Amino acid sequence: MAPQLTIPRIKEYYQKIFLKDGNFKHADKVIKTGILDCNDPILKSIAFLIIENYGNARDAYNANTGDTNKELYCTFLQEWIDYMKYFYTYGGKCDAKKKLWMKYINEPWEQIEKEFHDNSWCSISTEGFDNSFQSELIPDNCNGHGTISSVIPLSVCFSIFSFVLICIILYKFTPMESWIKCYIRKKKKSLQDINNEGKEELSENSLCNLN
Repeated sequence: MAPQLTIPRIKEYYQKIFLKDGNFKHADKVIKTGILDCNDPILKSIAFLIIENYGNARDAYNANTGDTNKELYCTFLQEWIDYMKYFYTYGGKCDAKKKLWMKYINEPWEQIEKEFHDNSWCSISTEGFDNSFQSELIPDNCNGHGTISSVIPLSVCFSIFSFVLICIILYKFTPMESWIKCYIRKKKKSLQDINNEGKEELSENSLCNLN
């Protein structure tokens, strides 16, 4: 009879799969998959995590031969991958991200399993989309990767130009010009006063030394 699953026991399964020690033991399995060519940093991070968690789950599965519930390593991993797929592709409703997922996750998956030399312990599915994501939550630029990179520099340039233009207008057509000139004169006078005081102190010290 299989032991009863408790919350601490389930948490233990999760901890063995989703380690947070910052070390990637299975990063070498990425090299032949083409994932390194992906230009999307979010998808690339997801791919690395999938491979790492797959390796962790496989190691835990093989290490617990007497565990009658060890198939949960596969179940929990599949659920997590499904969630990542849902999260990244907006439930499959974002065509651009869906194509990237298929190219960098689904297509290389067979190669990933070969890198681990054994996939008999768990059959993972990386395809299939339920299209249940709410349309109003999908950003307008979801299918236009090129628009973001071109809009950002343009916005920055426009902001800088606007700031400079406003400064010129304020300088020419408001009391700001007089205020700035007055401020500069006061600063110069203050520096001159400080300089004169320094010279006087230096002269007094020189006289004291002579006496």
